Amino acid sequence: MPANRKARITRRGFLQVGSSAAIAAGVLSPSANSETALPSASLSGKIALKEHFDFPATASVSYAAPGSAEFKRQIQDLGSGRIAEMDRGGVEVCILSLVGPGIQAITNSRQAAEVARQANDHLAENIEKIRSV
Repeated sequence: MPANRKARITRRGFLQVGSSAAIAAGVLSPSANSETALPSASLSGKIALKEHFDFPATASVSYAAPGSAEFKRQIQDLGSGRIAEMDRGGVEVCILSLVGPGIQAITNSRQAAEVARQANDHLAENIEKIRSV
């Protein structure tokens, strides 16, 4: 390829490279420690991608803000209510991300980094609560 042309990666190429890296790192290995490993290819249920959550630091400015009280309750629930919904839908793994606009709308980089840390800590605390039940 000529030096002045940028290489383009396709979605398929991205997934192949990403899954190869995960396998090489042992993340998808069935022999990995079950306490820390991501689920292997032997999952029997669905994997839900791009599922959103909200938390107090972004609740007033997120896309969820104009939603009903019930919607806000659901999007902030990272516990038994969300697990029950996953069970009803046959979802085994749920990949969560902060509802938009998330930290992208925060123009101050220090504040954005702090809110990102808070969101990650909030998720980690709630995941730990679920794991300990």
